[in-house]
Amino acid sequence: MSKIHELLADSRLAFLNQQNHAALSLAQQAIKLEPGNADAHKCAGNALMSLERYDEAIEHYRKAVRFDASNGNRYYDLGFAQATAEKLADALKSLAKADELGCVPENLAQVYTLLGIICFDIGRNDDALINLGKAEQLVGINLDILQRKAIIYGIKNDIRNGLQVANQIKLIAPSEYLGYRLAFQ
Repeated sequence: MSKIHELLADSRLAFLNQQNHAALSLAQQAIKLEPGNADAHKCAGNALMSLERYDEAIEHYRKAVRFDASNGNRYYDLGFAQATAEKLADALKSLAKADELGCVPENLAQVYTLLGIICFDIGRNDDALINLGKAEQLVGINLDILQRKAIIYGIKNDIRNGLQVANQIKLIAPSEYLGYRLAFQ
């Protein structure tokens, strides 16, 4: 195993064990040996995200994208970091590129969920519903997605769809259903 692969494996292991400073240090050592290694920048970005150093994480994810520009997962990482740092316009672009290039299924579900949340935050409710629907197709029934859809239908004054979603929530999570919670109180 080469020194770079060893450093990256150790960085990933440290990250999984929540040893974020060690993970970052190992990733930085790998970057010194091979500055153009996208995986090394991803490891650094992951550790920095856990350390809540979002702007630095974004820079490493940007470098990972630069060195592996045809990998949709790289754009997902960048978009997630940008969304976390509330750089919504940049996050929309990165997540749309991740969707265009394709990602592993678990990232793709998150791409659509994040796009739905961002679209809602900027008032693009129809786009939010489309993206949340795509996420739901990938992950199945999801309480968080249903609650977001119910809110959007309420804002849009779409009573029929709002009631349909509320009934889904009522069926899958009666203790989370606001109408039931109020009745219990």
